[in-house]
Amino acid sequence: MKKAPLFLVAALASAALLAGGSPAGAALQGSPKPLKVKLVTFDGKQRLKVKRKVRLIASCSKDCNARVKLRLVTPVTTVRGGGSIGLEATGTWTIGVILSPSFRSYIRQNITRCRLVANFSAVDIETGKTVRKVKTFRFRR
Repeated sequence: MKKAPLFLVAALASAALLAGGSPAGAALQGSPKPLKVKLVTFDGKQRLKVKRKVRLIASCSKDCNARVKLRLVTPVTTVRGGGSIGLEATGTWTIGVILSPSFRSYIRQNITRCRLVANFSAVDIETGKTVRKVKTFRFRR
């Protein structure tokens, strides 16, 4: 008979913890997780390979509206481009830039002075907060 009240107290305590009755549990449930963004090369290396289609992969940890502004910086000129898309949680977006043969040749000749700058911004759909990431990619042969 002594075990029945002890069992009842243990059951009530575990039910209260699962329901978020403790102050620590309430604090964890009240604050949403922050939005994390990632911007990497298609092959996972630090530098981009000079080829016809230069690709980047962007992803968000939560549902977001993503926007990217690209800037291809060379010693003579700067080429700009960009786009936007709605991303699902843990979904990916492949961003591709097509380079002409003459521009590829120019980049190979000035490979140390050329770079691709990506300004990536994502707006969390739940909270409306914006996360920005600027990443600079250099080229490799």
